[in-house]
Amino acid sequence: MKPKKSQDGKWVELRELGELGEKFIEDYMPKKEIDVMPLNLYTMADKSDKVMEWKELKKYPKIPDFIARDKGKIFLFDVKTKRKFNHSAHNFLVNKRDYNHYIKFSKICPVKIYFLFVNHRNEMLALFVHEVKERKYPERKEWDKNIVYDVSGYKEQLE
Repeated sequence: MKPKKSQDGKWVELRELGELGEKFIEDYMPKKEIDVMPLNLYTMADKSDKVMEWKELKKYPKIPDFIARDKGKIFLFDVKTKRKFNHSAHNFLVNKRDYNHYIKFSKICPVKIYFLFVNHRNEMLALFVHEVKERKYPERKEWDKNIVYDVSGYKEQLE
């Protein structure tokens, strides 16, 4: 079985939006005096525009995309980029499987998720941060059949 995003032809478009967000954060963080470096530890799933079988994709752990240092404190982070902005919980959903991988990394150093919202001209509308912690999050099944955590109650708006 193929992942739903690939079946619907949305994978490449969503990956391009993700790359836009990653580039934005790479430029944004140094302005806030935070050193940042992409880890570039992409799995085949992150870099491929080919449709892969779901059982193959599940073999790869979700590794945070960046490492950063803020006032001497090291942390890992990932960026989730969205086109529309409102305070709907739907905008702050994280794949449960990915989140459980982030939890494993958080046992070594903190892990954060940045939620970037951009308009149709790719200009920032809002930026939030969520610190990955072991908690009981509401969960549900999404349109792409992924189980997701709703972390909307555990975020801080930065911009």
